[in-house]
Amino acid sequence: MKKIIRVVRPTNNFTLFSNVFSSLSVVYLAELHGHLAYVDWSGELAPSVYQDIDAISKFGPNIWDWYFEQPHCISSDDTISDTWIFVDGEHKEYFKYDYFTPEDMAHKRSIFPRLLRPLKAVHDLAYSLFKEYGIDPSKTVAVQFRGNDSLHDTIPSRKGRPTLSHYYGIINEVLGRNPGFRIWIQTDDAEISNDFIKKYPDSVKVKYFETIHHASNLYTDLVSPKPGYQRGLDPAAMMVMLSRCAVMIKSVSNLADIAAALGNGEIIHIP
Repeated sequence: MKKIIRVVRPTNNFTLFSNVFSSLSVVYLAELHGHLAYVDWSGELAPSVYQDIDAISKFGPNIWDWYFEQPHCISSDDTISDTWIFVDGEHKEYFKYDYFTPEDMAHKRSIFPRLLRPLKAVHDLAYSLFKEYGIDPSKTVAVQFRGNDSLHDTIPSRKGRPTLSHYYGIINEVLGRNPGFRIWIQTDDAEISNDFIKKYPDSVKVKYFETIHHASNLYTDLVSPKPGYQRGLDPAAMMVMLSRCAVMIKSVSNLADIAAALGNGEIIHIP
């Protein structure tokens, strides 16, 4: 008989998709041991920036359930056999992050779509923004540029960032072989966004994801003035949008890595 493993997240101040990534690693580890998993982001171990009394009243205390189906369709009423928590580097079976090879992407694409299924509210926001901004994902080159927080990241592999010059040659080559495609630039760095729009005036940026309260050393959702539930819904919708685009040019980002694994478009990674 299969056991049910309760998967909780480490106590940290990481944003939504860092914790999605680590939780999926533990879910997959449970599968490899012949178990089922229930992801539990409730209580004191829940990401504090997303805490929202109104959302708890409406959706319950488990923040995972606000945005995603349970990977194995387990409910909180089922009998839990054990509790597992992600410990960085503890198991070789964990999904690799800050790492990109065609083989690794093929591995994640064979698993992630089955385990991570966004709810209707996430898809509804994503497709309403496609419509609002006139984005046809089948003819879009999504350019994801991780800016502000990477300058201050304490993880050695994430320190620094590529410059726009790293992107321009690749973008021009992609547009050259995809005539009629449009560029969507998504970045947390306002200066980069403005420079990019000057270079590619026909490109689009989704202002909905920008935040008025800007901090150069924090992720956008950490400084957003929106309620906790919306802080999580926005990046979840962005992830869905990126996953639907025909081409994505990306840098280091758990959100972009997961979007790449959920989609089937061309992925170009810039380290």
